[in-house]
Amino acid sequence: MSGRRVVVCGLGMRGAAGLDVTMCINALRAGVTRLQQHPFLIDRRGNPMVMHWATYLDEDLPYSERLFQLAAPALRACLRPLAEKLHRDQAVPLLWSVPTPRPGLPDDLLAALARLGREPDLPLDEAAVEWIRLDHVGGLVALEKAAQNIRAGRWDCAVVGGVDSYFSVHTLEWLDRENRLLSPANSYGFPPGEGAAFALLADTQTARRFNLPVLAEYAVAGVAEEPVPAGIDGTCVGAGLQDAFDQTLAVLPEGARVDRLYGDLNGSRYRADELGFTLAKCSNRFVDLQNINLPTIHWGDLGAATGCAQLALACGDLAHHDQRTALIWNSGEHRAFRATLLLARP
Repeated sequence: MSGRRVVVCGLGMRGAAGLDVTMCINALRAGVTRLQQHPFLIDRRGNPMVMHWATYLDEDLPYSERLFQLAAPALRACLRPLAEKLHRDQAVPLLWSVPTPRPGLPDDLLAALARLGREPDLPLDEAAVEWIRLDHVGGLVALEKAAQNIRAGRWDCAVVGGVDSYFSVHTLEWLDRENRLLSPANSYGFPPGEGAAFALLADTQTARRFNLPVLAEYAVAGVAEEPVPAGIDGTCVGAGLQDAFDQTLAVLPEGARVDRLYGDLNGSRYRADELGFTLAKCSNRFVDLQNINLPTIHWGDLGAATGCAQLALACGDLAHHDQRTALIWNSGEHRAFRATLLLARP
């Protein structure tokens, strides 16, 4: 790769598992799960719906306000290392990963989130805000877009984040009709969650100039499309995910292996099969295939916030465990995208 080196300098997160990055990661490491019954919804079979939801938020909050309340503290925490050091005329680009249109998603969602760009204590560039709607894959795609701009010298730094929530009557009822919810009668369903996660990327010179913490080195991301996505006739053998893995692993020196994997398996049989085919073809590129971290079990499915939340977890592990590299993969449902991301200890 040519261009400037890109590093991760700040993180922010909020979700059902906790109010900040530390709480969310510690809950996962302690094996704590926030999976619980929805306060009033039942599924088609009469069972209470279950999901990971932020009990510290009012359950009657309008959906857009709910996402704003999840995102605002996480974004502030992410920018904290930089915000006080910037001049008033300096502003940071922001790339958002937000959910694709679906039942229960209000029309005013983007307008509500855009309010954060006008908060006086957040040094954000309103003219450089980009919305990416690729569900689970959106966070990794947004991170790579930001990294490309930083490598090329167009930006010195950027904030990338994602926010999503399935805490909507219309969304949960739609998922129930599609037979996608985890329940006693559907073990291949997924546990809905909600949360927001953000990462501050910068080049190494900017990190030194502002005395920013360096949490990880951003190596590369790979993006590909699956020719046989879920719901299409045919057999998926992991071709799209394999392509994304190959793009990422190609930057490693010959013989080097990845220490730990982070994925978004969420109970779907399709995703498990896809991963199995992929790892069977490249198992020799990993130190130990038992070193796979699946945070959905503890955080719930975070949708568009998945990629940045997994990056936060990987950065924490790089700092506290004997590992030098981490690979994140996400499998999206929108346009069958697959994405991977490689991080290294700084």
